[in-house]
Parts: sequence; C-alpha cells; structure tokens
Amino acid sequence: MGAGNQNEWRKQHIPIVCATANDYEYTLVFLESILKSADNNTFYDIYILADSEFTDTSNDFIKDYFEEFKAQCKITFLNVGRTFANAYIGVEHIRTPTYFRLLIPDLLDFDKCIYLDTDIIVREDLGELYNTPLNDCYIAGVKAPSYFVRQDLESYCKQAHIPDILQYVNAGVLLMNLKKMRSDNIVKKFLELLPLNMESQDQDIINSACYGYIKFLPFKFNVMTKYSGWFLSDYKDLFSTEELIYGWNNPAIIHYVDEIKPWKQINCVMGEYWWEVCRNSKMKDYFFKIKEEDFYRTALYYAGNFSGDNMTNKAIYRLFSLAKKGKLAVYGAGKRAFQLLSYMEGYGKKPEYFIVSDKIGNPDFLHGIPVIEISELEKENRDITLVIAIMEKYHFEVFGNLSGYRFKEIVPLNDNWNY
Repeated sequence: MGAGNQNEWRKQHIPIVCATANDYEYTLVFLESILKSADNNTFYDIYILADSEFTDTSNDFIKDYFEEFKAQCKITFLNVGRTFANAYIGVEHIRTPTYFRLLIPDLLDFDKCIYLDTDIIVREDLGELYNTPLNDCYIAGVKAPSYFVRQDLESYCKQAHIPDILQYVNAGVLLMNLKKMRSDNIVKKFLELLPLNMESQDQDIINSACYGYIKFLPFKFNVMTKYSGWFLSDYKDLFSTEELIYGWNNPAIIHYVDEIKPWKQINCVMGEYWWEVCRNSKMKDYFFKIKEEDFYRTALYYAGNFSGDNMTNKAIYRLFSLAKKGKLAVYGAGKRAFQLLSYMEGYGKKPEYFIVSDKIGNPDFLHGIPVIEISELEKENRDITLVIAIMEKYHFEVFGNLSGYRFKEIVPLNDNWNY
C-alpha cells in the first residue's frame, strides 16, 4: 500500500450520499463546499445516485472535476435505473431524484451514512454529525417547522400514515442507520408506501416508515432558509432560543428549501454563502454567465456587511440615475471605470475620487481625478454614493474590503450595465 493510501485509511471515512440529474452544475458547488469544509483527518466516500438517463460523459466530467480532491474523497456513481420513473411529483420545484434516497439502505454496505440534498452548502466538517449516536433509531434529522403548525394536521397525518406530527423531520439532511434499516427491511416499507402519492412525496414516506425511530438533530445541521422570516415565537418550542440563534449565526449546513435557490435568485436568503463557494470554484464562470440577466441588470445584492440604510434598494438600476445623485465615488480604476467616467461626463458628472484595493499597477490620477487606495479612505463618507465598477465576480471581495466604511449609498454595477 502506497503512502498516500496509508494516509487515506488513517482518516475517518464518512459516507455521503446525494442524488442528481443531468443538470448537475449546482451539485458540483454543493460537493465542493463539503470538501473545502473538511478537517484534515476526514475522508469522504461520496456516492452519487443517478438514473439510467445520467450519461457517462457527465459521470466522467464530475470525476475529473474532483481529481484535485482525490486525497480527501472518492466518488462513486450508483445507477438506480428507472425505479422511480413514474413516481408522483406533486411539488413543481422537486423532481424524481428526490426519491432515490429511498434505496440507500440496500445500495450501500456501510452501517450508517449521511444523506444530503444538493440545494445545500456545507460549512463545517461533517464528523460531528456523522458521529451522532443513533442507538435504535432508523434516522436522525431536523424538525420541519411548518409541518408542526399546519391547520390541517389531522388530515395531513392521515394521508402521511403517521399517528401525529411530533416526530416529523425534513428529509434533506439525514443521518441514516443503514444497518438497522436493512435488518428491518425498511426499503420494502418505503416502496409499499410509494403508490400512495403522499403530499410531501418521499419525505412523507420516510417519516411514515421510520415513525417511532426518529432522532432529532440540532437546528444548525439543517438551517432551512424558507424560515428566515419567522420570529422566535413562531417555532412554538420546537427548538430552544439558544439553538435557533446559534444555528442562524453559525450554520453547519444551509439548506435552500423551497423554489428559491441562490443560483436562480441572487438575493436569496443566505445566498452569499453559496456564491462564496461558487466564486472560488471552477463553476464560477458557468454560473456568472447564466446569471448575467440578474447580475447585469440588477444593481444590487446584499453583502451582509451593509445595512439597508446605506445599500441601494432599487431592484433595477440604470446609469442615467447616477446623474441625479450628489457626490459620487467609483471603486475601480481600470477600463470599466474609464467607460463609466466617459458616460458620466456626458451628464456633467465627475466622481470625487476612484478607489482601488492596491495602488500597485494603478495610476495616481484618472482624467485628473485622484485614485486612492482603500487604506487612505476616510471611514465616514455619508455624503458619497459609491459606484462599484469592477467585474461583478469580484464584488464579494470588494464588499469585504469596504467593511467598516460608511457611504450614503452603494451601487454595485454589473458587467453589462444598462444605460
């Protein structure tokens, strides 16, 4: 055995399972978040469930994509065939691969594994989750809050074939006791429930078949963005206040539940975590390209460092609006900044100064207007509207650089700004 393999087997092996279809691009960002959050002593055995329509080309592409992480993981594809080709789909944004998890106990030989949806960002090593004792339970998951406050609880429980809602968990993050599930032939129970076309599909199936043997995980392991608007009191004692506050501020796993996803809506709740991973991945150009309609026509997304009173709240921002502003400054001193300057001069406007992260390689003046380094900038600039004119994919870095500085308004222009 080579030294590399010896080191691999000294690590804790954690089996991770997910499911995907041929539009797997966001799955790559999800997987990369797992690997970039891993501790040095963790090795992930990643199993990707796909159906017979998943191509060999896609398979090879994903394996090649993660070649640089081969010391941290091994990726294996498992074909589930057409088992769920005719499965009930009652929610528009959910598709057939959601059912693939029902087969996991019979597909893997491990005693337990972690199942994760792919509309997720992982922010810490999964060892703590994996090492959670399951005892005699089939699964462990995080409570699905909205199900506990339904007005139609009695009828919902009846259709889901559960006596009550008290153990109901979201199935997007599951720690699975595969050994016990195989021993009790739980997959057979899953498939027997499949024709009932339950409202929440495979999630109802899992909660029904596993009822009585479900353990709750801390909220931080499945921070579901759809609940960001809830007050602490709305959770009706499902979680302690401390658990909720800690989870929202220190999420181990962020789950973009519902149809609102960061790669579809750039100001998605907690979307900055997803884009931070994407921006530092090989998928950045792909996603910035397909989102150019938003990036190039929408003038803002919230960056976390700025409050609503100093971040523009206009959904669509056109350059001629800058002519109506008072004092302006521009972040950037390159070609884009020069183009913006030329445009503004047509309206008789000139920026007070240009800001750069580092003066090395930048001019001292641009058309007679001073170019200053961020370190030279005053902290308080509340009479200045700052226009960010560098490439959009660097905006997150810019927002980080500007943390602690105050402006009247910040307008992040996109790469194809609209006149």
